[in-house]
Amino acid sequence: MKKFLFVLAFAALAVQASAVEFSMGPVNGNLYGMLDFAAYYQYDSQDFRLMESGHRESDGSFHLSFDSDSRVGVELSYGRLSGVFEIGANYDEYLRLYYVQYDFGKAGSISFGKQGTIANYSFGQEAYEGNCLIGYGAVDDFRLPMLMYSVAGFQIAVIHSGDDFGLGGLGLSYVEDPNNPESPVLLYETKRNQYMPRVELAYTYSNDFLEAKVYGAYAHYSEKVYGFSPDGGDRTFERDLYLIGLGGTYNFMNAFVQIGAFYGSNLAMANMLGEKLSPWYRADKDELEEVNSWGAAIGFGYTIAEKYTPQIGFGYTSSDSEGWSKTNDAMSAYLNAILQFTDNFALIPEVSWFDEMQDNAGNNEGYRIYAGLIARVTF
Repeated sequence: MKKFLFVLAFAALAVQASAVEFSMGPVNGNLYGMLDFAAYYQYDSQDFRLMESGHRESDGSFHLSFDSDSRVGVELSYGRLSGVFEIGANYDEYLRLYYVQYDFGKAGSISFGKQGTIANYSFGQEAYEGNCLIGYGAVDDFRLPMLMYSVAGFQIAVIHSGDDFGLGGLGLSYVEDPNNPESPVLLYETKRNQYMPRVELAYTYSNDFLEAKVYGAYAHYSEKVYGFSPDGGDRTFERDLYLIGLGGTYNFMNAFVQIGAFYGSNLAMANMLGEKLSPWYRADKDELEEVNSWGAAIGFGYTIAEKYTPQIGFGYTSSDSEGWSKTNDAMSAYLNAILQFTDNFALIPEVSWFDEMQDNAGNNEGYRIYAGLIARVTF
């Protein structure tokens, strides 16, 4: 009850705070925010439950949530210098954004601080705090400390990727089960170091009808495997992460079409697809096997009376590695509608389907169905 009252109070405050702009002498500012409150029904098939929790029974459940993607922030500017500070409702990440930017004019701009990564392209799926087909045709985006330079649609970012960079951070690793060599399982934690910052590149072209983006990423990792080799000793391997991708949106009349595709290697080392697809140690070869992945997605939407936008989309991802008998596949589809009743309030009904298809041994991993409604307040 207290949480519900807090949500209502936050929503009332957000409406009152709509379009807040202010000045403090030469400093100009803008207060903004977004609040998402979701109610949804979730059904998991037997195989999905077995994959996720080890219990085979199917399960259906109803959920009410104040989404952790909700946020409030402030933008400040002083001449060519500007900055953003944003907090959110995620208990693990209260500070979502904090960065400063200097605008050189025609020579571009440079920014430093915690910002959104650029090697990705998002779609209109709203389930689970904006899943955006991540892991099902699209790669994940993050908010990370970085130094970024932007000019004429081109961006390059040098990224500190968190605990793994230069700190010997512990990372989960899927390794071979001696009793089932075709199906790697999680047995222990390994130490993963990133000896250089991740580098991401992107170029975006846009006009009145088209937005087109190409992007890429590269990072180099060292991963130490403890005491699982044939002689019982430790092993250290060096592996590269790379990613290339593209995405675009074409607008015609009141409709739009989105497409996207990517290809990469060892993407799970940066959690771009999920830790389950990390390189895995294979004891019979005494080798850390790499995992290659590709994905593609498409979306379509149509805006009615400049307020109501139904959307539909579909995405597919496949991963492969030497030693797997099958590819690890997954796909998802969504149907939703953004019903923008006022400038500050929208309702978003959505049905989404998440099919984990098969693992790398050909086992069925089941599916999840989401049916829900999001109430969104923005200012």
